[in-house]
Amino acid sequence: MHHRIPGWDPGFTPQDFVALAGVTTGPVLLAGSPELCAEASACKGEPAIAVGAADATDVTAAVRFAADFGLPLIVLSPGHEPSGSEDGGLLLTTSRMNRVYIDRRNRTAIAEAGALWSDVVRRAAEAGLAPLVPPYGDMSVVGPDYGWAAGHVEAIEYVTPDAQLRRVTPVSDRRLFAQLCGSDPAEPCIGVITEMTFVLFR
Repeated sequence: MHHRIPGWDPGFTPQDFVALAGVTTGPVLLAGSPELCAEASACKGEPAIAVGAADATDVTAAVRFAADFGLPLIVLSPGHEPSGSEDGGLLLTTSRMNRVYIDRRNRTAIAEAGALWSDVVRRAAEAGLAPLVPPYGDMSVVGPDYGWAAGHVEAIEYVTPDAQLRRVTPVSDRRLFAQLCGSDPAEPCIGVITEMTFVLFR
């Protein structure tokens, strides 16, 4: 990863950068900074800006910023490869979105986009339950391989390309739900998944 040369124009102003940082909880990092280099360590290129999302509000702000300034949006979830070219784009990382909620009564888990399968298994086991999981616990619950277990997903929360936070179920929109279950976490033409609700078993 290289440092931007003097005079480099990212397409947005320092004031725009400050404004984005002011509406996000997680860090907002500019190209060339050591912090962005660490945040984008899994990337082959260099994004113009990165947002370390801490919640769905941060994701919404990042998607809106990318749309407003015409920046390619790249999402990086734990254990998955970023999709597309990162050069000059906005990198959105979800590793800080790692909360898992267990509903013992309804036998469901609500996991944020950056939660690892190993975290879900551990939290579910504390309630005497277990999810149907792939054989790799070091990956986040959001990824292109979830289609195999789509029948056990009850709801998906996601941010649309025009920065609207939405929730979809198999009943509300079966086609979109199926697309999200089988999508890459960074599929910009569909949306960015922020949270999934799925069934647990005894």
